[in-house]
Amino acid sequence: MEQGTKLRMRWAMAVWMTMAFACAGLCGHPALAQNKKPTAREVVAAIQEHVGIPWQKETVDTFKAGNPDTPVTGIAVTMMATLDVLERAAANGQNLVITHEPTFYNHLDVPEGMAESDPVWKEKRAFLENHGMVVWRFHDHWHRRKPDGILAGMVHAMGWEKYQQEENPYLFTMPERTVEALAAELAKKLGSPVVRVVGERGMKVTRIAFSPGSAGFARETHALEMDNVEVLLVGETREWETVEYVADAVSERKRKALVVIRHEPRLPKSRMRADWRRNCRNAGLLSTGRIRCRGLHCRCSRMQKNSHREIRKTRRRASRPSVLRSPHQRLFASPQTGL
Repeated sequence: MEQGTKLRMRWAMAVWMTMAFACAGLCGHPALAQNKKPTAREVVAAIQEHVGIPWQKETVDTFKAGNPDTPVTGIAVTMMATLDVLERAAANGQNLVITHEPTFYNHLDVPEGMAESDPVWKEKRAFLENHGMVVWRFHDHWHRRKPDGILAGMVHAMGWEKYQQEENPYLFTMPERTVEALAAELAKKLGSPVVRVVGERGMKVTRIAFSPGSAGFARETHALEMDNVEVLLVGETREWETVEYVADAVSERKRKALVVIRHEPRLPKSRMRADWRRNCRNAGLLSTGRIRCRGLHCRCSRMQKNSHREIRKTRRRASRPSVLRSPHQRLFASPQTGL
């Protein structure tokens, strides 16, 4: 089986972990005991019961679209509820979409400065309404778990559990390797066709800090200021903030590097995903169809018979070495990482 096939799912492994125990709890739900489909509100209540921490009143983990009392015919779990994902969910009869990130382009799902008549936003809302779909966000409480659910899922995907420090789960000490080798390893494990690196490619490192997602300049630079951190691994960051900060640190001959893997890498299929699907299928919550992501390795348009051929061409182009020259020539790419 080729690597692209193994790395098709774009959804966050951490969210699959949540649904594994949430849907296990649903199996004993009164609605299911009566052979009655649970509502979206009942599904969310089961998740709240099993998440393992007190539920906060001030949170973005709320319903974003649809009627919460809609009977659930199937559940789709995604890192980001793009229109493409919603279309695939609707086609598979999955009318409840649980997303980690916002649906409507803003942390509070109300796009700032955008009129409700905006054609893109309007069409997405109309699609959800016309298909009777419900969207619920699951972000804050999964991050508040100990350990952070997203962190735990990403660490598992990278196979770094044995390197993780007990006193600080965001720090890792591993066998010596170069920055270039580290970037190539992450690109392969996370299925990221583009991994960006700021730093000396041949610098040998053992101490790494990991900040999944987008933590912001303050947290990222605080990690880089630590003497026991040589490399900061992030999901995404601002060009004129942390990227520039690390470039300056490297120019000052400090032993620092930055690796940007993207906010939502393509994670491999996992046992946790299989457990989630089995629990939900047993509970009658999951249809037999699967939603696939809209990423490079799995955008298979139902209307284009030659899509696989085009994907292979794109994949070959992405694998070619490229180098971005900067004044200090410390941004680099390898055949595995791209740029």
